[in-house]
This record gives sequence, C-alpha cells and structure tokens, in this order.
Amino acid sequence: SQLHVLATDPLVAVQVLDAQGRVALRQAMKQGNEPVEVTALQPGIYLARVRFADGREAIGRFVKE
Repeated sequence: SQLHVLATDPLVAVQVLDAQGRVALRQAMKQGNEPVEVTALQPGIYLARVRFADGREAIGRFVKE
C-alpha cells in the first residue's frame, strides 16, 4: 500500500502519526512528491504531517485498511 500526497509544491519530509500521536513512519522525500510506503502500518486512522521545501507544514488524515 502506498500513500500519495498531492501537492503543487515540493515536499521534503513526511511523518505518519498513529491515533495516539506517536510517529509510526518517517520518510525524507528525495524527489519532491514520491509515494510513501505504508504497507507495514496496522489498519487504522493516521495523520500525515508533510513539510514543504519552504518550511511550511500541513497535516491530513487517512485510513489504512
């Protein structure tokens, strides 16, 4: 399973947080907007915190089935 983050600006990092706020996964982005491999995550609700090259951050929620 992969998480695809749609963004017009290049990303530098993605953190996936579990329902308790613990970091479940971290990935540095080498090419700006590549997919994030989430196969190892247990089913549940997660937050994806993305950091852009200019320092801005955004958070989105997703469900791993």
